[in-house]
Order: sequence, then structure tokens, then C-alpha cells
Amino acid sequence: MKLIELEKERKNILKKRLITRFYLFFITFCIVGATYVTFVSSVMFFTFKDWYKISYFSKFMIIFIFFIILILTYLRYCKSYKRLISLKFRQNFKEFYLKPFIEKKGFKYEMKRHIKADIIEHCGLFPMFNDEGGNDLISGEINGVKFKFSDIILQDYIEPPEVEGRISMFYYSLSYLFYSKNFRYEDWKLHKYTGLFFVADFNKTITSKTFIMSNRKPKSSIKLKKVLTDNYEFNKNFKIYTDDIINAMYILSPALMESIIKIKNRFKVPLNLSFLETKIYITIDTNKDNFEPNLDENLITKNPAKKILNDLNTILQIVEILSLNKNIFKF
Repeated sequence: MKLIELEKERKNILKKRLITRFYLFFITFCIVGATYVTFVSSVMFFTFKDWYKISYFSKFMIIFIFFIILILTYLRYCKSYKRLISLKFRQNFKEFYLKPFIEKKGFKYEMKRHIKADIIEHCGLFPMFNDEGGNDLISGEINGVKFKFSDIILQDYIEPPEVEGRISMFYYSLSYLFYSKNFRYEDWKLHKYTGLFFVADFNKTITSKTFIMSNRKPKSSIKLKKVLTDNYEFNKNFKIYTDDIINAMYILSPALMESIIKIKNRFKVPLNLSFLETKIYITIDTNKDNFEPNLDENLITKNPAKKILNDLNTILQIVEILSLNKNIFKF
């Protein structure tokens, strides 16, 4: 597919999205409105309240809450629909830009695959989850160091309430109100994590468990001790948890700490690492599906692929930045 054809496809999607927004708002208004009126009527009936006798403030709050739920639900439907109609375009975009770029570097690209749950669970960097997804698995070898990374999405199933459909929709609206972007009605899932997950060999066997965390604790911090280093900037950005302080200090050489700080500064998002057995695990908490084109940017004049390829290059440089192939983990 040529660039011009890809741009035409993008414009067609924008036209469809504009028309569909009006339909989505009408449908959302009808569903949320009917559900909300039924709920409010039921509450007033069982509490023996009369609409004309309640205070103006109560009426205002009832109407205000309705519009908040309506807007939030509408925005979620728009977001879901946007992803649905742009699926083919995003796939074509990656085939045109991403795949040749990665394969030219000698790496393997699998658009619909991601790092699996057993590896994610083993690293100890994530909260408990019972459902995982993702895409854009990239794997290869740099200077003898094998690596792989992908986008991952971690979620927890929520048991839906055993009530009729209308009340379920109202329950969903309230859940959306309280959980915000973490709640997903379509599968009753509570969102736990979205971002990049990177795994690499460092060709040394580590007998301890060492975690470097910037925005949360390890999944299990029992029997782990907190450690401070001589590097002020590192201590300011990260907390170190380990079950073997001496071993952790061997791992955290001055060169490695400076490399980790560089990575965090490049991405400007929370970064968490673990060193287990012969692997280093890194989470880059971007809170988004990475390497995706922006539908609102012209492919010819704006060139959104440039930023995506730059981000990709930065991630591919992690192995080199950490100098994993230069015995940085010598004991």
C-alpha cells in the first residue's frame, strides 16, 4: 500500500467518525436516559418521594449526575468506536512503516503477539492480574544479547451484578464514574497496566532478588529490604528493594545507575526494573498503546511515523545504554 492510499484511508475514517458521533450520542442518551429515569423513579417510589416536593437542590443534583454519567459514557463509546474503525488502518500503517524499519535492523516483528503471562508474572513488577493482552512484539539480538519487548495490557475480571440489563447499564455508568478510565464495560474488566515491557539477557546468574521501582512496590515485598545508594539523583528517582544487600550493590554499579537514569529521562515516564536469575526486566509505564498512528495527523505533511520510529529507536538502544554486553554486571 502506497503512502497516498494510506492517507486517503485515514481521511475516510475521519469522515465516518464525524457522522457516527451524532448517532452514538443519540443512542447513549436513550440508553443512559432510560436507565437513569428508571433508577430514580424506583428510588423515589420506594422512599415515597414526589418529584414536585423534593428541593430544587436535589433536582439539580439528579440532573447534574445524569449529565456527568451521560458525557463519560459517551466519551468511552467514542473511544471504543475510534479504535474499532481504525483497526485496519493501523495495521496497514504498521505494515508500511514499522515492519520494514524493524526487519531492516535484523529484528523480528510480530504485530499481533505480545510477551506472555508467565514471563510477566515471573518478573514481580506488576500487581495481580487475571487477563493479559498486547501487541507489537519485537525480538532480536544486539551484540550477543537477546532481547524482546512489546506493548502489554493487564486487567482483572469483575463479576457483573446479577440484575436486569437496564440496572446493569446504570451500574456500569456509576462504575465508570468512580473507576474512570480503569473500568471497561464490554468485558467487565478493571484495568491494571498499559505500557511497554522489555526483557533481556545479561549473561550473569543473580542469586538475589533485586527490584528498582520508581512509582510502586514489587508485587511481593515481604523479606525485601530497602537500600540507599551513594547516587543522590538515583535515590530521588528510585527505591531499591532486595533480599541481598551485598549482591544488590554489586549489580548497581555507578555505570548502571547512570544508564538507568538516562533511560528514565529519555521516556519521562515511571520506570521499574527487576534482576532475577539471568534476566533483566523493565517496565516503561507509558499508559498507552505505543507505536500507534495519530488519526488526526496528516501522514504526508505531519509525518507522524517519524516520532514513532524515534521512540522505537530509543527502546532498541536500551541494550546498548545499559551496556549489557560489556560485563556491566561483573562480580
